[in-house]
Amino acid sequence: MTKDENILNVVKWWEKKRLIYNITVCISGLLGLILSKNLFLLIFLFQGVILYAIVANVCFSLGWSSFVLRLYYTKNHDANILGRKIWFYTGLGFSVILTFTLAYFHSDTLFLD
Repeated sequence: MTKDENILNVVKWWEKKRLIYNITVCISGLLGLILSKNLFLLIFLFQGVILYAIVANVCFSLGWSSFVLRLYYTKNHDANILGRKIWFYTGLGFSVILTFTLAYFHSDTLFLD
């Protein structure tokens, strides 16, 4: 397998995971809002949610592109599935924790004034 085919396979693998990523991050944000007991904020924060989703997807793309750059610029051109999974689930875990934390704590600070 050539380096270009290897990189193309990596990108395809990551893009197949995008829906899982989006659903998981969305659920963590909703769970944070639900647990904060401020459900009406879902409507109020709609524009922020859309912006956050765009930023989260940019971060997702940075995940696979950094993996591709690592493959391209290092002597190790092995794009094994285990390496991809570790990279993916580390980023997913960080995104879930960040999203839940922001949703849970930000909803309480909106109306302190």
